[in-house]
Amino acid sequence: MAVTLMKNIAVQLEKDNQTEKVKDLENSVAELLDLYGDCAHRSSAIQSVANGYQPGEQLLDDEFTKLKATTPSVPENHHLMRQFREAVWNVHHAGEPMPGEDEEDIVMTSTQCPFLNVKCPVSGKPLTELTDPVRSIDCKHVYDKASIMHYIATNPNAKCPIAGCRGKLKSNKVMDDPAHLEVFNHDCSKELPVTAADLEGKKPQEFDFFLVLDLEGKVEILEFPVLIVDARTMQVVDLFHRFVRPTKMSEQAINKYIEGKYGEVGVDRGNWDIKTKIPEQCVVANINLPQYFMEWINLKDVYLNFYGREARGMVSMMKQCGIRLMGSHHLGIDDTKNITRVVQRMLADGAVFKITARRSKSNMRNVEFLFKNRIK
Repeated sequence: MAVTLMKNIAVQLEKDNQTEKVKDLENSVAELLDLYGDCAHRSSAIQSVANGYQPGEQLLDDEFTKLKATTPSVPENHHLMRQFREAVWNVHHAGEPMPGEDEEDIVMTSTQCPFLNVKCPVSGKPLTELTDPVRSIDCKHVYDKASIMHYIATNPNAKCPIAGCRGKLKSNKVMDDPAHLEVFNHDCSKELPVTAADLEGKKPQEFDFFLVLDLEGKVEILEFPVLIVDARTMQVVDLFHRFVRPTKMSEQAINKYIEGKYGEVGVDRGNWDIKTKIPEQCVVANINLPQYFMEWINLKDVYLNFYGREARGMVSMMKQCGIRLMGSHHLGIDDTKNITRVVQRMLADGAVFKITARRSKSNMRNVEFLFKNRIK
């Protein structure tokens, strides 16, 4: 509530062009968020040492110091700071990228994402896998219904099991979560509709289905979303979406990623995902590169050769085609859906999709690019 109030005051000050006062408020928000972080670390430390703590021991302070070192609070990266700055920026620059962000590196804030946690703290299941989710009325965290109901039944004074959360849980205080079902439903017909008019200009394709994917993560793959598009009907027939816990990254690096430092986007803009990142990930995971990653379609090259105009990224393609950006840019599943919108538009306009790159069987590092006119 405090940050929201400060944000609203800052917006009014910005409207009055009182820039120095806005900056002072921003500094105060940073200090407050730092204190929030300390409180969360202190709460987690108390929970960690509760059973073994004895008066006079330094266990609590030591645990607090360890938590703060391994998961540092960075106010500059906090989503509430992001919301504060966006609100101020939009007073005079609505619709324009914020300073330091070009159109290909916009990270949307949690105002577009209604979920505070990415997995159920009781069952450990990612939200993407929950078929019967419920949300706490008090703290807004999401859980697997069967797991949280059992947790509440066996803990009369149950509190939210999310570290640092003080929300109290009762069976009548958790409700079915339609927002979750709306976001993670595998039925994409409402988000990615296809009309009879769209099919009129479509040409036959040499493939039955297109698997549209957009990986996220630079060091390791952290998000793996795929949409399956029927080449004949242009409909999305199913999707796959998983967040992946990396094996070689530190907790600090993972937290930076989660807080907004997302990696490159690939298939829509280039060959990074399949040409580079997937083979690197296979090395990390000590597995052989699957055969279905031996060839692929780079959407940028098909786009360039079909429309005769260059687009360096997904956002550029969407702007040129007059397609509105949906969801959170650089959230892999949302980017994949946006890329699919471009694919559907191109199919409706009569584009024929062909393989643009093929890996050498004798040397996986050698890739043959099949389009003479391509984005480099």
